[in-house]
Amino acid sequence: MNILQVMDMKNVVLKDDYIEARIDITDFYDQSYGIVHGGLTITFAETLAGLGSKNILDEDYMAVGQNITANHLRPKKIGGFLQGIGRLIHRGKRTHLWTIEIKDEKNKLISIVNVTNAIMELYSIKLEKGEK
Repeated sequence: MNILQVMDMKNVVLKDDYIEARIDITDFYDQSYGIVHGGLTITFAETLAGLGSKNILDEDYMAVGQNITANHLRPKKIGGFLQGIGRLIHRGKRTHLWTIEIKDEKNKLISIVNVTNAIMELYSIKLEKGEK
């Protein structure tokens, strides 16, 4: 099972410089006080940025999270959904920078997350593992 299945992302829209998806908020995401755990919004944003980078890379390259900065602006009660909207801010040879806005079902901004992905050749990863 991968992260997309665990998070049960829905309504995924994927373009060269844009990604959007939705996740339903259940008790699973409760951080003990009836609100969404902040780690969920960060995981959701990093997953979106990773998918976005993967979509625009050649098959010989991969994107891995290098830096994440999150600002949680308001709590989100359990229930409803979160919508992630990501925009590619910088597309370099070695890094991609995405800004992800996380909004609730009322279109209120919950978090803003910046994700920097390091772009790496798959071949170099295989060499480190001793594969050919």
